[in-house]
Amino acid sequence: MKSGYKQMAQTNLDLAEETMACSEADWESYEVKLLEGESG
Repeated sequence: MKSGYKQMAQTNLDLAEETMACSEADWESYEVKLLEGESG
Protein backbone atom coordinates (compact mmCIF):
# COMPACT_ATOMS: atom_id res chain seq x y z
CA MET A 1 0.00 0.00 0.00
CA LYS A 2 2.82 2.36 0.83
CA SER A 3 4.20 2.19 -2.71
CA GLY A 4 0.72 2.76 -4.14
CA TYR A 5 0.31 5.95 -2.13
CA LYS A 6 3.72 7.15 -3.30
CA GLN A 7 2.85 6.39 -6.93
CA MET A 8 -0.41 8.31 -6.68
CA ALA A 9 1.02 11.27 -4.76
CA GLN A 10 1.52 13.58 -7.75
CA THR A 11 -1.85 12.71 -9.27
CA ASN A 12 -3.60 13.41 -5.97
CA LEU A 13 -1.73 16.70 -5.58
CA ASP A 14 -2.67 17.73 -9.12
CA LEU A 15 -6.33 16.94 -8.49
CA ALA A 16 -6.32 18.84 -5.21
CA GLU A 17 -4.74 21.90 -6.82
CA GLU A 18 -7.21 21.78 -9.71
CA THR A 19 -10.11 21.63 -7.27
CA MET A 20 -8.80 24.58 -5.28
CA ALA A 21 -8.60 26.62 -8.49
CA CYS A 22 -12.34 26.34 -9.11
CA SER A 23 -14.39 29.39 -8.31
CA GLU A 24 -17.28 29.30 -5.89
CA ALA A 25 -19.66 29.89 -8.79
CA ASP A 26 -18.26 26.77 -10.47
CA TRP A 27 -18.95 24.76 -7.31
CA GLU A 28 -22.49 26.11 -7.02
CA SER A 29 -23.19 25.18 -10.63
CA TYR A 30 -21.76 21.71 -10.03
CA GLU A 31 -23.91 21.21 -6.93
CA VAL A 32 -27.05 22.26 -8.82
CA LYS A 33 -26.29 19.73 -11.54
CA LEU A 34 -25.77 17.01 -8.95
CA LEU A 35 -29.07 17.80 -7.28
CA GLU A 36 -30.87 17.83 -10.61
CA GLY A 37 -29.46 14.37 -11.32
CA GLU A 38 -30.64 13.03 -7.97
CA SER A 39 -34.18 14.26 -8.43
CA GLY A 40 -34.51 13.03 -12.03
